[in-house]
Amino acid sequence: MASCLGRDETSPFPWSSKLCMMGINVEPEIVTLAAKFALIMSKEPTTFSLNDLKAHNVIEHDSSLSRQDIALGDNVPFNETIFSTLANSNPGSDVYNTTSARQVQDV
Repeated sequence: MASCLGRDETSPFPWSSKLCMMGINVEPEIVTLAAKFALIMSKEPTTFSLNDLKAHNVIEHDSSLSRQDIALGDNVPFNETIFSTLANSNPGSDVYNTTSARQVQDV
């Protein structure tokens, strides 16, 4: 879900859910479940942030394709190196697969 949040790292629930379903082709049930956990952790009734998502044993967005793993440092800020690795992992194609994702995890 981290990939579906805006630059300010907060998002209203319906907007971010729709982006996840459209942008990264995640099933509505999965997005809804993750968003519900995020809203439970949030101090705001209709929005959530990456800080809400990083709580241990909740969602832990640190396996993101645009953020660092918590074991290696801060998992909240956008990581240009990780994202660029994904963006450049499959030249000439807009499709990313498990090979592309693996390259990112090796960064």
